Amino acid sequence: MIQQEHRVRAAMIALALVTCCFCPPITAAEDDRYPGWHDAPDPDGPVGDAVAFGRRILTHTPANAPAYSGNALNCTSCHLDSGRSRWAAPWVGIWGVFPEYRSRNAKVNALQDRVNDCFERSLNGQPLPLESREMIGILAYMQSLWGPKSFNIGAGMARLDTAAAFVKVSMPFGQGGSLREQEAFDVAAFFTRQPRPDFAGKLEDWPKGGKPDDARY
Repeated sequence: MIQQEHRVRAAMIALALVTCCFCPPITAAEDDRYPGWHDAPDPDGPVGDAVAFGRRILTHTPANAPAYSGNALNCTSCHLDSGRSRWAAPWVGIWGVFPEYRSRNAKVNALQDRVNDCFERSLNGQPLPLESREMIGILAYMQSLWGPKSFNIGAGMARLDTAAAFVKVSMPFGQGGSLREQEAFDVAAFFTRQPRPDFAGKLEDWPKGGKPDDARY
């Protein structure tokens, strides 16, 4: 009976969090020292147009990149507040992080590789051509501002530990840190274990070892 109550409570919290996840973004005024809280004007000319297009793709992905999006999620469903929210997978400073070695494919990845990784896994879609207008727009946005209907099993958010940490610090949206650790873990356990699309490239992940224990495959 206690276990059943736990599952029901986790399901109710998860439903509330999913609803909150799609609410309009709020401003995190409590930490104005963190770069990216304040919007900067887009550059003039073609670069500004690319930045604006990249923003539209990231915030309304299926509508603006339908050929590459495979589910109903936006990039900003996980990268909250247009990638500006601290501890919620921010894009602040992301331009300076790459190239980066990733154990999952045992290669040094460019930022373009990481973008396509999200499109193939979290969006359950197709990789963007490197020279496409969509890829250029996404990169322009990240550089000039801040650096069957869900993700598949290859997405980072499909991992229990990753999801629990995200829920703990970020949800409910605007009230991050309000859940107890066990509650955050229960919520993550509930939604990470639901049926999800498969990932065709899963057998090529972690070719040199280091596969995390909470991977879905």
